[in-house]
Amino acid sequence: MGKPCTRCGFPKRFSKGLCLNCWRITYGKPIKKTGINNKPYKIPQRSAKKIKEDKVYKVLRLIFLALYPRCERCRCTATDVHHMKGRGMYYLMVCTWLQLCRRCHNYITAAEASTESEDDNIAIVQGWSISKHKKEDLETAIDNAAVAREQHKLWIKKHTA
Repeated sequence: MGKPCTRCGFPKRFSKGLCLNCWRITYGKPIKKTGINNKPYKIPQRSAKKIKEDKVYKVLRLIFLALYPRCERCRCTATDVHHMKGRGMYYLMVCTWLQLCRRCHNYITAAEASTESEDDNIAIVQGWSISKHKKEDLETAIDNAAVAREQHKLWIKKHTA
């Protein structure tokens, strides 16, 4: 085994002759985790656009859960919003949201992740999720997006006025 700590005698040294506990007491700062090339890892910051979207989402989510307080799957109290088509470009589109309790949300998310083919995906087959990769012809996709945008605008006007 290595040399003991010079301060308390603990048999395993961490740095500068001290064990981890004595090192923290002496220097009082956490160990910096480093990334590639021993540079400190910096968490990427959100863009200004994403910060605005998150503020709108927070309000819309509260309104949505107040209007639909029951889980769509088991009818207990809903606590989560499931984005049936993913969070990307459909992040603020209420028509792609589904109110769920935590248990059902975990079940659906696990079902989405567990299968590789969308034909076997329980969440898509049962209608809890919508395929992100489904091939639609261009006109249908444009029509669906236009209808979804209009529904979204109407929903926001109705519930935020």
